[in-house]
Amino acid sequence: MVELRRSALDGHNTPGNYGAQCAAGPGIEIAERRGLAIVQLEGPGNDLIFQNEVEKVLGFALPKDAGTSVDAGPAAALWIAPNRWLLPMPANSGESLLPKLNDVVANRRGGVTELGHARTVIRLSGRDARALLSKGCPLDFHPRACPPGAVAGSILAALTVVLHQAEEGVFDIYIFRSFGLALWEWLQEAGEEYGVRVGQAITT
Repeated sequence: MVELRRSALDGHNTPGNYGAQCAAGPGIEIAERRGLAIVQLEGPGNDLIFQNEVEKVLGFALPKDAGTSVDAGPAAALWIAPNRWLLPMPANSGESLLPKLNDVVANRRGGVTELGHARTVIRLSGRDARALLSKGCPLDFHPRACPPGAVAGSILAALTVVLHQAEEGVFDIYIFRSFGLALWEWLQEAGEEYGVRVGQAITT
């Protein structure tokens, strides 16, 4: 059951422009993504029957290559480790799909865990998004190394995150809920030199 809970960012994410005033407008935009079910799926990725059954349930295939994703409109599948995927989707979809996914893994070494209540998701975009990420993360964010669809678990501002470039220059950052506010504040403070626009929460 996906429950609606108070956001970890409530009271700290007032929309507006902060930091440097740039002629071209803020170089950084941040907003929280809300209303998501975030399902962690584990199973035998080299099992074609498993892959096909999951695809029937989701309506799209799981990514097979490390550090990649499959985007299916409001839902997606992110490869986060061998035989493990993160499935962000609208909350109402998660409620209906969880039992079906459990049926798929019932007779296999696998599992289905709903993580939406335990994660905060921050969407970062803007012309200086890659520069900001490079301030606090050891990954290479050059477009050649980090194209749209790329997924990586790493450290950002000394916090453990999963990064997903949902589209060109648009990054979704998944973090444990208890550290969500710390990361939000770091993004605002570290982004001040570029100018930061805090947007309305994105309800998917």
